[in-house]
Amino acid sequence: MIINPFIRPEEKFPDWFLSEMDKMFPNFCGDKFVSDDIVFSNKSLLEKYTNKKILIAAGGPSTNEINWKAKDYDFIWSMNHGFKNEKIRQAGIDMISIGPEVSLDDPILLQFLKTSNPLVSFEMRERWRIPIFIFKLQNFSDKYSCFCYETRFLGKTGVGARLAILASFVGAKEVNFIGMDGPNFKLDGKHSFEPGKVNLPAGCSFDDMPQTMKIYQEHYDFLWNFLTSTFPDIIYKNIGYENELHKVLRDRNER
Repeated sequence: MIINPFIRPEEKFPDWFLSEMDKMFPNFCGDKFVSDDIVFSNKSLLEKYTNKKILIAAGGPSTNEINWKAKDYDFIWSMNHGFKNEKIRQAGIDMISIGPEVSLDDPILLQFLKTSNPLVSFEMRERWRIPIFIFKLQNFSDKYSCFCYETRFLGKTGVGARLAILASFVGAKEVNFIGMDGPNFKLDGKHSFEPGKVNLPAGCSFDDMPQTMKIYQEHYDFLWNFLTSTFPDIIYKNIGYENELHKVLRDRNER
């Protein structure tokens, strides 16, 4: 069974997102960029990333285990509980994408935001429809610089993949990524943000790892083929593990 890598494939993108965007994020849904592949708000906040080198630090073990240096990048982006990782926090996170799994009241998050003052982004998810969370996000955006975004590609490859798409559309000259290490490491809970965390996205299972790897491979292949064909002048590099999932990207960079 092929699992569709697109979000809500039965509905036209971006029409359905635009119709909900104002409801979920009324305080920070203006100044929109709209295309057939992505929508994001407050686009003027993102102009600083044009022609810059961005590192996207995801939660796989390579984020902790490989020696990367913040000074090699203009900006570092991360997601979810990345603010709990000392290595990333010390490197300096300029933008963080926060999902529903993160408590907006987490004192560690609030201290990080106060200290680092990053941009904060949100994807459209069911939780943000709930009135109490709409209210919380309104108060949240009074204190922090926020924007929302949604990519047509959802996939099983995680938030890092969608941030790579966002970085491309805001005009980055080079996008590096680390911590996008596939599903195998999750068997052992080798998570760089939340040690011991064991989970797979919906439609994937530890009980059928060959099928799970097949799904991941299909979605990785689609992602990198899309990026490298749509943005041929942008340099994409995996500085994480050279595992089989990144074969498409390696082949492209070796040509």
